[in-house]
Amino acid sequence: MLQTFRFPSTTSRRPRSLTKFKKLKASELRMILLFGFVVFKNVLKSKYYDHFIKLVVAVHLSEFREVTLTMTNNIRILLREFLIDFPNLYGIRHNQQVVHSLDHIGQTVIDYGPLTSYSTFHFENILGDIYNFYKYLTTVY
Repeated sequence: MLQTFRFPSTTSRRPRSLTKFKKLKASELRMILLFGFVVFKNVLKSKYYDHFIKLVVAVHLSEFREVTLTMTNNIRILLREFLIDFPNLYGIRHNQQVVHSLDHIGQTVIDYGPLTSYSTFHFENILGDIYNFYKYLTTVY
């Protein structure tokens, strides 16, 4: 279903199939979260989809060009609810630090502006170099 979905023309990397989930780039996951989320409506049980939509709406609000105080409060509320419900839906085992980090998005938007104002995507290009350097160091020492 995701492969038949029409993403915006400004999409630089069309997401690959979810069967390749572990290899998807952050930009692909972002596109799925911002635009492709609707394909999950008929796939997920409603309690999981409703939970997922809290994350989708919070991220959409976080990416607006101008974010108001009301919007940041809504971001915080949505993500707090998302985090409270997460272990109940997916188990404590999956409630890891990366999930908890969502709790900081509201404050990050207040401190630095909308998520579109800054990016860590450029680090993706050097991850291979860092990994190769690490492999080199572990073989030398």
